[in-house]
This record gives sequence, C-alpha cells and structure tokens, in this order.
Amino acid sequence: MLAIRLIVTFFGSGLSRFMPGTIGTLAALPPAWFIHASFGAAGLLITGAVAYVVGSLATRAYLHTHPDKNDPKEVVIDEVAAMWFLLTIFAHNIEAYI
Repeated sequence: MLAIRLIVTFFGSGLSRFMPGTIGTLAALPPAWFIHASFGAAGLLITGAVAYVVGSLATRAYLHTHPDKNDPKEVVIDEVAAMWFLLTIFAHNIEAYI
C-alpha cells in the first residue's frame, strides 16, 4: 500500500495542505527536465505514458481502499503525467519550463 500511496501522491508532493495539485505539478518539473535532457522529447513522452498507465492503476487501487473519497486532492499523478505530455511539445529550455 505504501508503494501505491507514493505513486498517486508523486512521492508525497500531493500531501501538501496548500494547493496539492500545484505542488504536484511543480514537483514534476525537475524529473521532466532530467528525462528530456537525457532521452529527448520521445523519452519524456514514453515516461509520461508510463506514468499515466501506472498512475491510473495505482489510483484505482487507492480509491478501492478509500471508498469514501470521490476526488482526493492528494492524488496528483494525473497532473504529473499531463505536465510531462505537455512538455514534450516545448523546446528544452528554461523559458518553456517557467
């Protein structure tokens, strides 16, 4: 269960009391920069797809163990995957990330 929680909260970034979705999105930027620098836009696209699929499965399992939650704010893996998909179309420069 700890692994599922780490995935859906993107290593705890979604556990922030203040704007967890925004914090999760910001937490996605450094790994995106590294992935894009190392493997290019295609690598980031593939990693985003993997995050989407694994995140969807983990979110399903998480919601199964928390049936009282409809749209938990701590689940930010969807924001992470979306950010990674979006960043594949931008040039790899700091202005695009800002």
